[in-house]
Amino acid sequence: MSEARRCEMKQAGRILQKSGRREGEPGSVFVEFTLVLPVLLLFYLAAIEFGLAFREHQILQNAVREAARLSSLPVNEAPLSDPNRDAKMMAIKQRVIDYCSAEKVSPPVAAGEITIDQNYPIAIDANVTVRGSQVSVVHIHPLLTGAAFLPGGGVLTLQASAVFRNMY
Repeated sequence: MSEARRCEMKQAGRILQKSGRREGEPGSVFVEFTLVLPVLLLFYLAAIEFGLAFREHQILQNAVREAARLSSLPVNEAPLSDPNRDAKMMAIKQRVIDYCSAEKVSPPVAAGEITIDQNYPIAIDANVTVRGSQVSVVHIHPLLTGAAFLPGGGVLTLQASAVFRNMY
């Protein structure tokens, strides 16, 4: 290796060593950290909020799927003329409430947030339609941080719905 080439490499090494240091600016790292910290905290809180809302939506989806399956069974058929209709409908709603309660959904899901339609049309093809049971829930999820400055006023409306073909 030539002497000129060695000299260039040493000079490049010195430049690289000096470029990582900031002499004469002892408080600049602290100032930069204090400027970036609020943005990092905002991203962190948004990730937590999104994760909690996504978890709750998945719980609601699983709960209505269980209730729709229960509603599609012959023992739970509840025509308008059935004297036990209200009890059967409440048993189906209770399945959603119990599932969400076991998963600690907060605030608890209320029976008024759940709708059941045992005559939901399911199109098999252009000429064939069968009946199914649709169970839906609309639940209000309060945000952890409150976030009252958001358009929703600090709450999210989560919706979940499932349909099963009736066995009756």
